[in-house]
Amino acid sequence: MSIEKKKSKNYIENEVIYTQLKSWKEEYLKILEEEEREIPVSNELTNSMFLIATRTATRYNFGGYAFKDDMIQDAMYVMIKYAKNYDLTKKNPHAYYTSCCWNAFVNRINIEKKAVIKKYKHYVDYVETNADIVAMENAGSIDYDVVQQMYDRINQFETKTIIDDEIEYDKHGNKNLSQFY
Repeated sequence: MSIEKKKSKNYIENEVIYTQLKSWKEEYLKILEEEEREIPVSNELTNSMFLIATRTATRYNFGGYAFKDDMIQDAMYVMIKYAKNYDLTKKNPHAYYTSCCWNAFVNRINIEKKAVIKKYKHYVDYVETNADIVAMENAGSIDYDVVQQMYDRINQFETKTIIDDEIEYDKHGNKNLSQFY
């Protein structure tokens, strides 16, 4: 009776992506030294990166965002840009690329939050300066609850940004929040 190795449920095997990355990086370093030019990431490695990015985007943390395609594009850009920086002595490129995706996704979410706050500010300023025109366009009614919600979100965002700027970090890069308690 032979014991078969249990097949992994991962969508991409770590050994496969490591082999793809290793062969590409060896060729990259060889051409860089000989011809002093860079080569693009191989198609196989790019496909593996795309699988990682799209699968990471399906996590519950990133569900419900309308700009998921932008998040995946940002992640692909980051992964391809920093593929040459991967240390081949480490045998877990899947984790490296997943963290690249995660950081790119969080960055895109923050960019989109800033854009929404900008839209809110523009709308609130318009309502403040042209309340009579807005009231005539909307049959005499302005939904001040919606305007107040926009004010609250703007204030919450700006307060959070100020607090984040004041946070000190220790030598390991961890947030030191003792000053806020």
